[in-house]
Amino acid sequence: MGNLVDTFIISSKYEWMNRINFPTDKDLQAILKAVPEKYRIMLRALMVKFESLDRIMDNRDCDMAYEIFNAVDPYQTDDVMFLNRYRGDCLQQVIRKTFYETLLIIENDYNEEKYNFFIVVCSNHIIAEEHWSACLSEEQVVHKAVGSSEHAILNIHNLRH
Repeated sequence: MGNLVDTFIISSKYEWMNRINFPTDKDLQAILKAVPEKYRIMLRALMVKFESLDRIMDNRDCDMAYEIFNAVDPYQTDDVMFLNRYRGDCLQQVIRKTFYETLLIIENDYNEEKYNFFIVVCSNHIIAEEHWSACLSEEQVVHKAVGSSEHAILNIHNLRH
């Protein structure tokens, strides 16, 4: 597989939106109850240290990603893993499926660090570029026509940095 990974663009589910970042004690208990028991100790440790599922999941910052990987290391066993780039069972995928909507999965993406990318976004409104371009104002169309680099087109490389 080399350096091929999957990239997930995710947005928090509506019912969890106000509970997964800097949760109250009651919210933290609800978060922990929502995941399988075998992951609860690891997830509690992560939430105590990082206080935010968005911070834990969004791994565009390589240094932060490795800080998280190191924080979970004492809690990992053969059966309890934080990440698995080969689509196996792991806390990262449990969190994604439980607390987030998956907006887009880019299969066989490249990451020299060899871990799956997770990009947390605030909106879950996805449109095709054709629709997006059709909705541009007259001024934006003129701007785009002259080759301006200021128009916003989803660029996965820029999202990572």
